[in-house]
Amino acid sequence: MIHLGNHFYRPASPNRLSTETILDGKRIRPRRIAGARKGIFLVAAIPFSLMLSATSAGYDGSLLEEGMQIAGLLVLLLVAALTTGRRLMEAPLYAESKTSALLVILLFCAASVSSVFAEDKLLSFSYVGGIAVTFLICGAVWNLPAEQVLTSLKLYAVATALWALGVWLVTPDVGRRFAAVVHPNYWGLLCLSVFCLAFLIRNVLFRTALQSISVAIILLAESRSALLSILVACVVLAYCRFQSARIGKDSKVALLAAMAFLGLVTVAVAHQEIYDLFSKVFKVNDPFRGASSGFTGRTAVWRAGLDVFGAYPWFGVGARMESNFISVAGFHHAHNGYINMLVQFGAIGGGIFLVFSALAFRRLLRLALRRAPGGSVGIAFVCAYAVGAIFDPKLINIGNPVSIIAIMFLLRPVGLPPVVARNPVVPRRPVGLRTAVRERRYVLYGN
Repeated sequence: MIHLGNHFYRPASPNRLSTETILDGKRIRPRRIAGARKGIFLVAAIPFSLMLSATSAGYDGSLLEEGMQIAGLLVLLLVAALTTGRRLMEAPLYAESKTSALLVILLFCAASVSSVFAEDKLLSFSYVGGIAVTFLICGAVWNLPAEQVLTSLKLYAVATALWALGVWLVTPDVGRRFAAVVHPNYWGLLCLSVFCLAFLIRNVLFRTALQSISVAIILLAESRSALLSILVACVVLAYCRFQSARIGKDSKVALLAAMAFLGLVTVAVAHQEIYDLFSKVFKVNDPFRGASSGFTGRTAVWRAGLDVFGAYPWFGVGARMESNFISVAGFHHAHNGYINMLVQFGAIGGGIFLVFSALAFRRLLRLALRRAPGGSVGIAFVCAYAVGAIFDPKLINIGNPVSIIAIMFLLRPVGLPPVVARNPVVPRRPVGLRTAVRERRYVLYGN
């Protein structure tokens, strides 16, 4: 709210589709961009498309899987185009940060160069085009109010939790109930997204129910990377809530000291029990999946991926071409999102994306500390996904709804804080013509 003389002027919010101006409580020439009233369709299309990608994993390796993933992106692109109109190409982040816009352009330039030298140029270029469409959509959705985007993510979390619960109840064999449908790590990723996005829900009982379902499925599927990512998400959320808490610095220091003391005492008293629990949950000493096995053979695949990166250091081998160069114990990818990124796009493309991600992390941290809606959830989600990418095949996976949501948070703009007058003046009550003339005469002539 800005005070102009005897009037109050409120500019339009950067997160609103409306460009209306309010003067003295009255709307002056309201204007709306194309498709503003259709925002509800995009809110519904986001969880539908994400769920379409999620359920496609049940048809792993078939054409139906890729068809469902492509259909999800096309539906989202079509609805986003109808909803945002010309602003589909004008993501709020690019107008806010020219550096981020330049990094995105350089990323796709580097990825295109990688595709030029790929063995299957058509396949590589098509995947780079899919990534470009994903970035286009994920940036454009923030033309909607942030509350609507977060509502769509809540709907996705609820739908995914119900779907997972249905699989849990329908399949009879407890030991194979999740591995028989999709890979356990994929279940872990889906439940990780549900756990993080459930923090957007205000109802404590409903939120706790969704998160309990997620943790139970992760434990049954034995997805250790997802469990580790959940721990990281909880730590990041706790840090953001603590930093943004409206208490004095002395109180924060005292609370930190008390927590550190309590943690040290707990470790000193029950260190063996903590280690046994950690070893049991994460299977550290398991002969087939523990540290002695190279974490299910991952270390050998990582070395193979680094060897390919050493042979093609600058631009990599091209998108989706890593399977032509890596073949270790049945694995045809590096099984590490960061190494796989370097193998596909080289040091130039991978480095550009990591710099872009670092800038996005700083934006999300500002949003979290400003107590913006969904700010702390966004940075917790990105951090959890970054930890999970250490053990999962791809860092950017346009067929994975969790990866799409992570990109969506990376492209979220900070936005401008509301302008508020420091010393607002109460507007004078309207007066009649005689009173105004009398007051003016008194000022001019002194009687």
